[in-house]
Amino acid sequence: MASSSAHPSFPSRPYASTLGKLPDRTGGVAPFGSSTTQAHRDAQRQERERERAERERIEREGQKQLAELTEEQREEINEAVSRLHQRSPARRSSLVR
Repeated sequence: MASSSAHPSFPSRPYASTLGKLPDRTGGVAPFGSSTTQAHRDAQRQERERERAERERIEREGQKQLAELTEEQREEINEAVSRLHQRSPARRSSLVR
């Protein structure tokens, strides 16, 4: 015969007080994949910084080389560029390729 009372060997528990409160099972560890994602972001950031530093170095070297040009060399470069701009667009595109 089934009884509506709790079994004597099992004490009743106040379930209502723990409803919606699950124990913390992470142990202070970040969710799966988050450390990998952060490491990936850090690697990307470092790569961008290296690329930026390289572009800046190349630009400085280019500025240095321009500063070393003689006035005659500058005039020759300007003449060559202006002749290139005077050509037709179709012919100019064939020179670029």
